Amino acid sequence: MKRFIRLLVAHKTVIDPTIHLYSGMFTARQGQVSPDCTPFADNLPVQVRRICLTGGLPVPDGMDATYRASWEQNKKLLKALWDAGVRIVAGTDSFAGFTLLRELEFDEEAGIPPADVLALATIGAARVMKHDKEWGAIAPGKLADLVLVDGQPDVHVSDLRKAVTVVKGGTLYPCADLRAAIGVH
Repeated sequence: MKRFIRLLVAHKTVIDPTIHLYSGMFTARQGQVSPDCTPFADNLPVQVRRICLTGGLPVPDGMDATYRASWEQNKKLLKALWDAGVRIVAGTDSFAGFTLLRELEFDEEAGIPPADVLALATIGAARVMKHDKEWGAIAPGKLADLVLVDGQPDVHVSDLRKAVTVVKGGTLYPCADLRAAIGVH
């Protein structure tokens, strides 16, 4: 694994880990709210919330602790990639609008400092896409969409859940109105 990580660094490979997917696979149990949905499941409409109760992989008898340990190994691998200098970006392949933040929380749980988690999701992504001269940071001459938060996400990434207002294309959108528009409270 160490050799593989060095190869990733040498080739300047960018990783979008999407470890959120593995959280549910290894730790979700049928009929219980999946840990990857816990922070937002209660806010979802009932017909959508059901997806958070379906469970992950079938767990053979006596293997629960092994499956949960496998999930912890995912976070350790993510931290090893980060520590080695592998370029990481934020992304998810699940539940648009909700799981990206959960992905960022898992990055922090893995040991990536919160301010760095925010950077990999903003200026880091812009650099990877070679658009950092136009996007990715609040600075004169750059295009900026903003999320105004009642908290300190650079200290606790989960404070992003306290979003109050979104500014997109120069228009202000109160988050309460956005949530109401999609049936989320």
